[in-house]
Amino acid sequence: MRLLYGMIAEEIVDVSSGMLVYVIVSMLFGKTFNICILLVVMIFSDIPDVDYIPFFLWRKKYGWTSHWFVHYPLLWLGIAALISIWSNYWAFLLGACAMVHFGHDVRSEQGIAIFWPFSKSHYCWKIWFRNSERDYQRIHSERRKRVQERNAADEIEERVGKKKIGKEKIIFFLISCTVAVMFGIF
Repeated sequence: MRLLYGMIAEEIVDVSSGMLVYVIVSMLFGKTFNICILLVVMIFSDIPDVDYIPFFLWRKKYGWTSHWFVHYPLLWLGIAALISIWSNYWAFLLGACAMVHFGHDVRSEQGIAIFWPFSKSHYCWKIWFRNSERDYQRIHSERRKRVQERNAADEIEERVGKKKIGKEKIIFFLISCTVAVMFGIF
């Protein structure tokens, strides 16, 4: 339950951001409200966290930690560029949702490899702290050692902190819902 609660606290921000991205991008492209597209964009906003599936299934067996194989912004921009061959609107939605998601995730101690595959350095919001590859390997190695001793809830709690679904997240979610509804009405 603690794991689910911690993840929901984080997902509220990602999904709310996705709703706002949908409204802004749709307005820029002159699109009208479409509930199906909104639901797809809400999934887009959280798709970089797809690494949770193998993390939960095989974390103890392989010593995996979360945020490891799809948290590369340039990868998602490349995917968006490929989608632009088909549709600029959908490419922009995916790219913007991924970048907003990474803006949220980059605040962890481990950070994310923003410039991968050109650099393995990880960056985080702590005064734009740059982890050298050696620092990242140390942090990652420490987390992998603790994987065998801890459960998945402890791992997620370490990454996101003991976050609560505070009023600021609820207010952000409600504002995002209101903006999406207003966009649908008008």
